[in-house]
Amino acid sequence: MRRPAPTLCLLLPLAQGALLLAPAPRPAPRAHARLSSSDPFRPENPPIEPSASSRRARFACHRLAFSALTRAPLLSAVVINAIQELLTNDGRASADAVAEAALHARRADPDYTLTAAEEQLLTSRVLRVGAARGALLTLLEAAVAATPWVTKYAAEASFGLGSLADPYVAACRAECMLGALVLHAEGGTVAFLDEERLEVLRGAAPPAAISAVRAAALDMGEDVLGEQACDCFGFA
Repeated sequence: MRRPAPTLCLLLPLAQGALLLAPAPRPAPRAHARLSSSDPFRPENPPIEPSASSRRARFACHRLAFSALTRAPLLSAVVINAIQELLTNDGRASADAVAEAALHARRADPDYTLTAAEEQLLTSRVLRVGAARGALLTLLEAAVAATPWVTKYAAEASFGLGSLADPYVAACRAECMLGALVLHAEGGTVAFLDEERLEVLRGAAPPAAISAVRAAALDMGEDVLGEQACDCFGFA
């Protein structure tokens, strides 16, 4: 008798077993795209790293540029603080003594020492404000009187008008006196005052008050180095 042919139910388990015993086929090797210089996003050769000397030179340039940008505000603050001390010491110290004390304090601070040009500029500015103190106050008063919005908004204190016992008034008077000195006696530009006050000092000061400030401040003689230092540090 002929055996019956195996049914599909019997063949299926046998086929599955054979598949499990057969070795798994290896995956085809993945094709790697060749890096070419024609591909701008994946250049064939990596960029050349800068040398140590090149990195040091670049860092030095950045440091000098940062120093030039940051020293001007610091220097202006030192001068303004010295002028404020001059205005509020009730005559106990002369302008020379105040300037020397400011220089001594800077020399004792290793984090911020002044160059010779900066020291001379500080001394010159403090002495000139001391010499023209009365004329500068008259100029501030005249400029404010000629500007209606200052009194309308009660902003006289921001121009240093009021009692020097108020620290805010004293600080603003020191700023505005120095600003007026730079603008009208030295012919420089001012970067440490806001535009509103600067416009009043520049445009509202009467010619007679400007002439009086020049006569008092420049009676000490021309200070060419001071003007050069202003240009170098962007301070004036």
